[in-house]
Amino acid sequence: MRHFSLSIVLLLGLVSTAPGQGRTFSVDENLEFSRGLIERRMHALAFEVLDKIRSGDATDGEKAEANLEIANVYKDEFSRGARLEERLAASEKADEAYQAFLNNFADHPRAVDAKLEYAEFLFFLGNYRNRLANETIATGGNTEAATEHRTIALTQLKKSRDLFEELIAIIDAMDRQERAKYAELTTVAKYYRAISYYFIAQAEADEADRSATFELAITNLEEFIFENEANLRGYWGYLYKALCHREFNEDEHHADAIASFEGVIHAFESTIAQEGVGWDSWADVVGEPGSRELLDSAYWRFAETLRRFGRYDDAIKKVERLEAIHTETKAPYGSAGFQARLEKAQCYLLLGDVNGAIGVVSDVATAAAGNAYVQFQCNRLLARFLEEVDDKSKLDANVVFKAAKGAYFGDRFNEAIGHFYTVLSINQGVGDQAQECWDYVSRSFRELGFARESARAAETGAFRYDSERSLDLAKRARGLLTRIKNASDSKHDKDRLEDFKTKMEQKFGGGGSSNYDPAVLRMQEGKYAEAARRFGAVKPDSDKYDLAQAYQAFCFVLDAELELANALKAAKRNKEKKKAARDAANQGWKDAIDRVDRFLQGLDARKIVGNPTLKSAREQAVGIALFAKASAQESRGEFDAALETIAAIEKAPNVSASTLEKAAVLEAQAYLDKDDLKNAEAQLALLGEKYPGAQKYRLSMLGRLGLRWADEAEALTKKKNRVGAQQATLKSVEFRQEWIKGETSPDPVSLLSLGKDLYLLNRFDEAKVYLEAVVDRFKDAGKLNKRMRTTQRLAKRYLARVLMWQGKYVEAKPLLEALYNENKRDLGVMREYAELLTGTVEDVGGQLVYIPGLGHHREDAMKGFGLWKDIRRAKERQTTDAAQAEVLRARFHQDLVRWSLGKPELVERDVKALRVSKGADIDGGPWKRKFEWLERAIKRKAPQTPPPAPKPIQKQPGR
Repeated sequence: MRHFSLSIVLLLGLVSTAPGQGRTFSVDENLEFSRGLIERRMHALAFEVLDKIRSGDATDGEKAEANLEIANVYKDEFSRGARLEERLAASEKADEAYQAFLNNFADHPRAVDAKLEYAEFLFFLGNYRNRLANETIATGGNTEAATEHRTIALTQLKKSRDLFEELIAIIDAMDRQERAKYAELTTVAKYYRAISYYFIAQAEADEADRSATFELAITNLEEFIFENEANLRGYWGYLYKALCHREFNEDEHHADAIASFEGVIHAFESTIAQEGVGWDSWADVVGEPGSRELLDSAYWRFAETLRRFGRYDDAIKKVERLEAIHTETKAPYGSAGFQARLEKAQCYLLLGDVNGAIGVVSDVATAAAGNAYVQFQCNRLLARFLEEVDDKSKLDANVVFKAAKGAYFGDRFNEAIGHFYTVLSINQGVGDQAQECWDYVSRSFRELGFARESARAAETGAFRYDSERSLDLAKRARGLLTRIKNASDSKHDKDRLEDFKTKMEQKFGGGGSSNYDPAVLRMQEGKYAEAARRFGAVKPDSDKYDLAQAYQAFCFVLDAELELANALKAAKRNKEKKKAARDAANQGWKDAIDRVDRFLQGLDARKIVGNPTLKSAREQAVGIALFAKASAQESRGEFDAALETIAAIEKAPNVSASTLEKAAVLEAQAYLDKDDLKNAEAQLALLGEKYPGAQKYRLSMLGRLGLRWADEAEALTKKKNRVGAQQATLKSVEFRQEWIKGETSPDPVSLLSLGKDLYLLNRFDEAKVYLEAVVDRFKDAGKLNKRMRTTQRLAKRYLARVLMWQGKYVEAKPLLEALYNENKRDLGVMREYAELLTGTVEDVGGQLVYIPGLGHHREDAMKGFGLWKDIRRAKERQTTDAAQAEVLRARFHQDLVRWSLGKPELVERDVKALRVSKGADIDGGPWKRKFEWLERAIKRKAPQTPPPAPKPIQKQPGR
């Protein structure tokens, strides 16, 4: 986003009307500017612009527009307010502003549209207040506050319904031609009027009033459904009709509710079954946000209703059908889909399957990481489910552990601590999972700022268990205790740290009697050669011998990587030294592979009988050794061999969770390196689902996968496979967006590349976010190197294009103007700047789309006219096809200026002269269609408002 100071400069330029202080901007331009300020949440500046319009020399109609925009400012403050008090205050001001507009400007052309906006706003407000009332009660809040919310909700919903009634009556009273203009608006008003009765009934306090209003709702909904049976709003009507029927206790109403739900689902199924009617598959249904929302909502409400009726198994089956559709289409869940899955969890609980219920909720909590409301519901359900279990030993530790990790990675640390303690209670603190619990408990306390509790948990995990994780936990505890001692400077904290160091030395220092623990410490410190020597000195009769052999091989792999990195750095540009370094690393990796093979072959000669501890250590050692081998194979470029070894790790018994996680990461790496993009995608999806701890590696590889799909898109484009190229680009964008979300400081070149691809996909809002990030990253161009200056210039050009397609021409102008002034010889920038000033015509999906730009502003249009004149002069004497195409482009845009400024006769004269001079070049060349468009356009007046931007390409469903 732009800095505040820049916005003030733009504001002063736009609202200035004093002579000699620059050009005067029209009211339309200032209104458009205020809308841009609203988008940026700069409400105070927007008010200032709009107040100047209201208090200036504007016409009554323009002042009315400003008044309506003020309502939009308050509405935006309401929707984005940080605190409840701010939101409610803004909603009241928006209400007043709408009323003022309708009272003072009843004859304004936008009065009908404003009445609809106002009615919709009140409808939304009423439901918002109703939800506040329900949440207040659910969380044990003040009953009086809940009653106040509900009373206000009822008033707002009834007023909203009355406004919809007025709208319908006003439009019905119009003549046929006028009514036709408002056909869609009438349908919207009738839809809201019908469903508003359902929400009014929800807010009614009196039971008799509720029942009567639900009856009215059913009548109105049936009338609306009759008129709209073949569209989505009609299906929504069926859904609300079902919700009304279920509010009654009679069996007949319950049967009608179920029939209505089934009617909605049947409508989807029958439409898919009939060719050429609408959707051809479930992928088409979920590919449209509107239809997916209806589908998810129908299954959610159906399952919720069946649960209310006590039909738990039937409710579960309905949700499983919805889950099957999402699995088949790989479509992401919206809020309604998540709600359906939570209904399934509640049914499991009611059937006595607590573990199943917890498992579903933890899955939803993980999948809905960005949905605050769903997360809130998951938290409440998990707490309730766990509280209802008196005997925690009956719970499945793995299920609760998964829920605990979901809470941790969702930043719900207090909740996570409670769940991890529950796991420890279930398995009585025994096993690898128990140590992992102490690890997460320590991390959670650290995130919450409780250093002493974090250190205590880490110490417990380090000294109660014996695994490769133990030393990491001990080092964390030592670091925390050191910080505590330095901060407090108390004798107790100093003695505590010294006691801990002694205890740590006893366990991990070895005291000369053992090489294994010091070797582990050296490995953790990155001293791989020394660690390998110490592991090699562990005697065969030691219970750590197998682990030492495995770790020794692993150290050889890591040491080869370290030596290669150091050698390449030292070699700089010396190719011979670089080759020698790579040969040495390859030999080191080969030695590691041979060592693993010898270790595995020698296991049979050292059989273990009746010693569970040695058996467990050996099984872990086999996993570590195989991982070392797979790492070496992958580093040598033997990707298929590495994948075979990873498969052996997955099949080996009792391999530690840590090794399996590392192997899963390596598998994704191998698929990426061998350019097997589909398998790489599947493996990265598995990492996201199964190994949350590998997130940082997954994100990095998602970025690489996205870049590889971008290369694939480029290759398919060269082969003229447009469909395949677009699909590859969509995949590339999806993966790179996910990667950048996890990066704290993404590379500007990557941001530019992503913004550019989103622009080419017509996904302008998304493109704008990334391009603005690049533009704002480095403000002082003088301090940038050549690469970054080029990146900045390209980002500004693409950002300007995005703004043009969004109709935000005033915002695009300073970007292109600055680029043009920096280098007036850059023909590409000059052309884009001229197109902005004069307007242009683009081919979008085979259709020519007119983009007015600033062509209706005489000063800008004439400046652009002059730029096209300069381009013509530079190219007219050149005879190449490219030069002559530039001449045609320039003449076309000059004619656009003539037309937009009301001189069609000059356009007609120039086109005739052009046909005489160019002949077949214009009739058969690439500019033929554009000049034909212009000849048709001069017969009508140039539009003063921007036409809509091209429809964005539909996002692909998530993986």
